[in-house]
Formats: sequence, C-alpha cells, structure tokens
Amino acid sequence: MEYYMENGGGQVNRTEEKAKRSSQQRRLIYETLASTTAHPDVESIFAEVRKKLPDIGIATVYRNLRRLVADGLVNTLETTKDCVHYDADVSNHAHFVCEKCGKIKDLFIASPMSDAVEQLGYEVKREKLIFYGVCPECGRRNEN
Repeated sequence: MEYYMENGGGQVNRTEEKAKRSSQQRRLIYETLASTTAHPDVESIFAEVRKKLPDIGIATVYRNLRRLVADGLVNTLETTKDCVHYDADVSNHAHFVCEKCGKIKDLFIASPMSDAVEQLGYEVKREKLIFYGVCPECGRRNEN
C-alpha cells in the first residue's frame, strides 16, 4: 500500500520518501563503519552517525546494520563480553579478540580449513574465523 501526502500542490509518494531516507541512513551507517578498522559496536556506530544525523534512533541503526549484514556488506564479530562488533571489510580474513583489553585485530592469514571442507564436498562461499586470547601488548604487560 502506498501513502501520499500533499506537498505544495503535488503528491509525494511516502513509500518512496521513506525508502530514500532509509537508504541515505544505511549509506551513512555503512560509510561510518567502512571508514574505521576499529570494529565498533552498535553504540559506537550510533554515536558517530548521530554527529551527522542527530535525529536518528538506535533502532534505525540496528535495523540498517541487520540489513547490511544480510546483504553481505558487513560482518559481525562476537566478543567474549556478549557484545557484537561490526566490520565492513568482508574480504577473507580472520580476527583476533583480546580477552584482556578487548581490542579486535584483523589477521590476513590463509586458512587451510576452507580447502579441507571443500575436499569433503562442500562449497565454501565465506568463512568466519575468530581467535580469542591475549594480544602481544597485554602479554608483555603481564611479564612486567
């Protein structure tokens, strides 16, 4: 169903207007995420987006992030603190989550797991590999 409203003598399709606003919001959310390697959580993304769109709500950010993930433009990263982080770099790479400082680092290493799985007859489209442990910086701090 389409809704119309009068706008200075002409009709404006509210469905199209809403879709345009949504796509602008989604584009800004994606650009915000793509401009960092910090793997932010939703609260951090929301805070950055609000600087440019003060009226945006947190539910809109969640909804658009879900859509970006579903469209394959963004990956999710689960941490040990029950918090989801987001990554706009969807190239094949792994992540390391430090259980002490919480930093998430990209690891551009080849994974032999995909080859092994494909040898079993499966077709691998993407893989998601997350290592959890202690980063080198936190490891050095513990030695001192």
